Amino acid sequence: MKLKIVSLLFLCITLVLLVLGVSEPMISIKLSYIIESNFKNFSGDIFNTSRSILDTSKNLIDNGRMFVGIMILSFSCLIPLIKTLMILSLHSQKLSNKSVKKILGLISKWSMADVFVVAIFLVFLATDGVSQLENESFSIMGFAVSISVKAIMQSELLNGFYYFLAYCLLSLLHTQFMKKVAY
Repeated sequence: MKLKIVSLLFLCITLVLLVLGVSEPMISIKLSYIIESNFKNFSGDIFNTSRSILDTSKNLIDNGRMFVGIMILSFSCLIPLIKTLMILSLHSQKLSNKSVKKILGLISKWSMADVFVVAIFLVFLATDGVSQLENESFSIMGFAVSISVKAIMQSELLNGFYYFLAYCLLSLLHTQFMKKVAY
């Protein structure tokens, strides 16, 4: 009985982490520029955005990238939610243990939440602090003009990433725990 209560506690925590992980912004990406010349300097942002998994999926679907948007939504939201509901059904005994365990096994094979977390982390590593500098010198009406253009890309992992990462890790731990709990 105590193990079932611990399992239910795991379930509640993972569900909260999943909801926060998909609804809170995950990553912030900012692209800015600096233009320096002999006469005047300019700087500004080209874009500065942060999005959650749900925002990203919606944006992709709205912009005609339906397949990718639905895949992200499925693997990071729907499949984990179905998995959580299936585990809940084990607790309530609404479905037979064999059928639930078989479905959970199939779902676990298709769950790509951990791959999604790694992909976000790789995007973060690939975009943080990337800068490109271009220097040009030319002459206008006998005046030497030197222009330096620098593009800077910065990224930052936000709360949604950490919630989703915690969900993935706790969900894996819970799955291992479930194998030990007799239903």
